[in-house]
Amino acid sequence: METVIRYRNVAKLSRPDLHQMIEELAERVLGPHLSPFPAELLCLRATLDRSRHHGLYRVRLQMTLSGATLVCAEESSQLERAIEHALMELDRQVERHVAHLRLRDAGDRKSTRLN
Repeated sequence: METVIRYRNVAKLSRPDLHQMIEELAERVLGPHLSPFPAELLCLRATLDRSRHHGLYRVRLQMTLSGATLVCAEESSQLERAIEHALMELDRQVERHVAHLRLRDAGDRKSTRLN
């Protein structure tokens, strides 16, 4: 899975640690649900933004799967917490998408059997 991260108003010294943390969390959280998809087709794009006025961190995740683009966003005063919550939401969406694909495939097989 390709991971692309864009930073806005985030300290340059913390960027390598954040990149590693996002990759490890994504592999641990999303990995079990992404096994049906080829790894070269998966792309996770993350935007980490710190608001100068409110001190909040905004995390926006976008995952491109075959046939779908899943997006989620999260805000928190702690960047790590925002990343974790966003990945949990993305995991829920991936799980739902995979279940939808399985049901659609099962329906396709059933309709061909009847003919």
